[in-house]
Amino acid sequence: MTATRRNAAGLVVLALAVLVPPALGEYRTYVLCLMAIYAIGSIGLTVLVGHGGMISLGHAGLVCVGAYGASLLMIRADVSFWLALPLATAIGMLVGLALGYPFLKLDGPYLAIATFGFAVALPEVINRWSAFGVGDPALFGGALGLNPPSPAIGSLIINTSLRFWYVCLAVLVVAVLLARRILSSRWGQDLRAYRQSPPAASAYGVRTRRVRVWSFAVAGGYAGLCGALLAHHLGAVGTSSFSLTLSITFLMMVVIGGVESVAGAVVGAVAVVALQEWLTGQTSNLQLWYGVALLLAVMFLRGGVVGMVQARLRRLRHRDEAEHA
Repeated sequence: MTATRRNAAGLVVLALAVLVPPALGEYRTYVLCLMAIYAIGSIGLTVLVGHGGMISLGHAGLVCVGAYGASLLMIRADVSFWLALPLATAIGMLVGLALGYPFLKLDGPYLAIATFGFAVALPEVINRWSAFGVGDPALFGGALGLNPPSPAIGSLIINTSLRFWYVCLAVLVVAVLLARRILSSRWGQDLRAYRQSPPAASAYGVRTRRVRVWSFAVAGGYAGLCGALLAHHLGAVGTSSFSLTLSITFLMMVVIGGVESVAGAVVGAVAVVALQEWLTGQTSNLQLWYGVALLLAVMFLRGGVVGMVQARLRRLRHRDEAEHA
């Protein structure tokens, strides 16, 4: 598919995303918001996993950082929602940097286990904060969690799913455009070179340590932004929302959509959330079917949904060229 056709398809999808939701009703629009929010988090994981080749099971921990960071800024510091979004992104990037440095020498299953440890430990620290005797024992809201206020634009309060959908859509569009800009830059090329072969990339002058650390920072920034939006969407922030299951869900989104594609992150988020909604009404064995879906995606969709579509379009184009040759 040419760039012109991709842009045209993107504009059609964007027009539908603007025009269709008012006819869907409150609950379906709520689900659409969740798809957009998860898509933003998945884009960050695509940078780390798909383009950097580093497996992370700690993405839910970074989303948790963004959710609690934005909520604390709004509740404790009286920061507006619109300022809390970029600040939560920055906090996520800083935490990503803090993780990237000690994980520099880890790779493969060791990196996966290290990030898994972060995702498990962070909620426990928040739950047991009062036992540490540091600062305000109720800083994180205790068992009840935190309830961030609804955002507003002047006198217009964003207190319905439809209003919040347009906020999520705008943020998602910016996130997609920024990710494409980042991945098409020299840094993105260096990151893909690192994925192919770290020694070869280093021999060609790629500063592999910096590339690796900043990939964690980019993933953390997107996760922080995702968490800030999720905090408002859920209406309450508690550690139970950021379990290991969420990390696995993000990994499913990336694999099913296509690990090397920003569009794949969006498609994967839509597919997995839609699957969740359908399975919730069909069965109680959600984890079983999640596993089955992930297994089938790995076996039959090696490039994800987007990769499958791209391969099909290439075959059709080559066949047309052969027929007209």
